[in-house]
Amino acid sequence: PVDSIISLGISNTREKDYILFLNESKKKKIFMSANIEKKSEMPIVKKEKLNRIKDNLRLVGIISEGYYKVIIEEIRTKKTFYIEEKEVFLEKIKVIKIGDSSVILNCFGEDFELYL
Repeated sequence: PVDSIISLGISNTREKDYILFLNESKKKKIFMSANIEKKSEMPIVKKEKLNRIKDNLRLVGIISEGYYKVIIEEIRTKKTFYIEEKEVFLEKIKVIKIGDSSVILNCFGEDFELYL
C-alpha cells in the first residue's frame, strides 16, 4: 500500500508543498522579537537633592475653567509655570494630579505634593 501512494505522486506533492512552505516562510518575518519599550532609567537621586527641588517650588494657584491648570513658581529663578495634568516642566517634574487646593508632582520617580 505504501508503494501505491508513492507511485500516485502523493508523497511528492506533500514534499513540494513542504518545500514551498519553507521557502515562503523564509521570505516573511514570521518570528519577530517583540517590540518592548525600555523604560527610561531614572537617575538615582539623593533625598537632599529632591528636597531642594521641592523647597524651590511654590504652588501659587489653581485655575479650574473646564479643566484644571496649576500655577507654580520656581522661587530661585522667579519663573512662573502654567501647567496641566500630565505635563512636564523644568525638564524633570511631571504634574500627576491636580486637586482643589493641592497638586501631586513627580520628580525622579518620587511623588510629592504642594499645597496652596
